[in-house]
Amino acid sequence: MNHIIITEDAKELWEKLEVSGKSKGNYALMRELGWDGTPQRYWDARNKLVDHGIADTGRGRGGSVKRALNVTLVATDDDSITITKPEQNAEEKELERELYQPIKQTLESNWPSFTSIQKYRFDLTAYGGSRATGGKWSRPDIALVSYNEYEFVPVKHFEVTTFEVKKHNAIDVTAVYEAVAHLRRANNAYVILQVPVDKKDDLKDRVDEVFSVALEHGIGLIIVEELDKFETWDIMLDAKYNDADPRELERFIRAQMTPETRDEIRKWVAPRVNSPY
Repeated sequence: MNHIIITEDAKELWEKLEVSGKSKGNYALMRELGWDGTPQRYWDARNKLVDHGIADTGRGRGGSVKRALNVTLVATDDDSITITKPEQNAEEKELERELYQPIKQTLESNWPSFTSIQKYRFDLTAYGGSRATGGKWSRPDIALVSYNEYEFVPVKHFEVTTFEVKKHNAIDVTAVYEAVAHLRRANNAYVILQVPVDKKDDLKDRVDEVFSVALEHGIGLIIVEELDKFETWDIMLDAKYNDADPRELERFIRAQMTPETRDEIRKWVAPRVNSPY
């Protein structure tokens, strides 16, 4: 159960949104709330809901907004709302749980050199606790933020990469669709499948199906034999780069990454004395 502190205006807007998750036009909501003369008041309230991951923006003339489909209202107070969000199937979650930490450790030890990234932080985001995340499948198992600077190209490059992990007895194409959902707030998304040597033949058809769907959607695919040995990892597909909206990356970092990682990012992007950039 998530307890979210919001402004009085954001709470008032939330209560005007359809419980069913149906979109409502931004300007229709402004008029309904009596804020059409002060539009910035509306945008501030709407952005607060979106930043908390409990509302999603949509299309239409002037745009629209709706409650996130996996959010159920429990109670409202003067300055907060309490919601529930369905969790991943408990049995499936338990199957994956033992994989997260060793895979994260192997990524930390090898991925930066393999992909030539300079500054980075990996977070185990599967255990987000009460953090609101903004929709079904919106929380990856592992997330990476990376930052590169170059000598001759006057640009600083920041990326968010997500990893969705599946144990051998929970492999199916759903993993790819989970990774696709991450791309709204990430630049690259990978699926990592645990496929021990003694199960490779039995899982071939499932892996082939995941490969086909991942290729179609630009999702990276990694097959892992031994969790702690990167030399047994087969990078079958590189993730296709996604030019995500910077505002969505910002929301992802606020909602998913640890305070320690956010502090580290602030150091990366802080202006430096005598910097040529």
